[in-house]
Amino acid sequence: MSIVELVREAGVVGAGGAGFPTHAKIDTRADVVIANGAECEPLLRTDQYIMDHYAEELIAGLKLVVNQVAAQHGIIALKRKHRAVVEKLQSLVAQEPNIEVLLLDNVYPTGDEHVLVNLAIRKVVPEGGIPLQVGAVVSNVTTLLNVYYASLGHPVLDRFVTVVGEVQSPAIVKVPVGTMVSELIDAVGGPTIQDYRVIHGGPMMGDVLESLATPVTKLTGGLIVLPSSHKMIVQKTRDLKTQFRKARSACCQCVYCTTMCPRYRLGHNLEPHKVMRALGGSIEDNVEDFTQAYLCTECGICGFYACVHELMPFQANRWVKEKLRDSQTPNPHRRTDITVRDGLMPIGVPTERLLKRVRLGQYEVHGALSVLELQPSVVSIPLRQHIGAPAQAIVQVGDKVERGQLVGEIPGDALGAKVHSTITGYVTEVTDHVVIKS
Repeated sequence: MSIVELVREAGVVGAGGAGFPTHAKIDTRADVVIANGAECEPLLRTDQYIMDHYAEELIAGLKLVVNQVAAQHGIIALKRKHRAVVEKLQSLVAQEPNIEVLLLDNVYPTGDEHVLVNLAIRKVVPEGGIPLQVGAVVSNVTTLLNVYYASLGHPVLDRFVTVVGEVQSPAIVKVPVGTMVSELIDAVGGPTIQDYRVIHGGPMMGDVLESLATPVTKLTGGLIVLPSSHKMIVQKTRDLKTQFRKARSACCQCVYCTTMCPRYRLGHNLEPHKVMRALGGSIEDNVEDFTQAYLCTECGICGFYACVHELMPFQANRWVKEKLRDSQTPNPHRRTDITVRDGLMPIGVPTERLLKRVRLGQYEVHGALSVLELQPSVVSIPLRQHIGAPAQAIVQVGDKVERGQLVGEIPGDALGAKVHSTITGYVTEVTDHVVIKS
């Protein structure tokens, strides 16, 4: 089988983003493949661990994709502050004529693929576009590790997850996909406080979980335990109507949200202050301003860092995008002749300064995190962990399944990803999840 077919069989999806099926992404031609190890979200350490402990496998996965897309070269991008990892990777690629290491500053959001492409190859991805339009394929380092394992016939079964915040012993935990979040928190000694919430993902772009009975997916890179009263939790869970009322009364049109927006700095026609101003009217009367929201990546700099009133333009953009899609209003912003805006500060904000601004500095762990491995007796495996159609269950209640056995198939010719059993046991429930007990 080709590497595209092997990756499809293994159920590999983008581990650092929305979960685009990797077999579809690499079934193309490109000039360069970028291994995204920026891990720009504060507090997370999963990708750093992968690059340190699975460096050779990562490089092998990158070479597989470089060869598949007929690229001229591959780039491994990571922060220069990870000196030991940098030295290891540079030593390993020294004999690789078409692989190089790109060192990044400790800045958020260098891991945003539009920003990373600009840093790596000095090109600007078109508005509403993807890196392939400028000849690049960008894949997270965990994804490329999974590509390597797929080439050996191994499906995606486990996930490394950073668990930090108000927990007894912050750690990186290796778990089968489908393990409950509560089990990971228990594994690191449990919470240090009683009244807490958990952010799934990074602190800037992650979502606050409604329940700890939520399974780890192929996309889960971090769990951050914070007090319920923490500003990040309060801002992320605040009612949108309250947000908009505050925006209408407090937004002073200072334009900090715009001048600090990574997409605006790249040259895109995204000016968050105009979307905030337009909230006072209807979408029909402000189509030009409102449709800018389509270009927002929801990185959170505008709200968590730039706004002096702690308004959240990215949340307004999220709401506007939903309304635009509901009304079937297309994205008119598709410019390709884009240049980076001169005269502005470098794209992004220093991560250390960001941590202080969002009051997360106390949770930064200096030094290596311990690594744990869990073997749960029950997993609840979502049939949709990716962009596209959910997988269709091919097992029934009562079936005995082995670890690595296919339990969810891609429906027909749809865009999707296969799902496999992550433990050996018996199927006890089949809905939009497959529940397996050992």
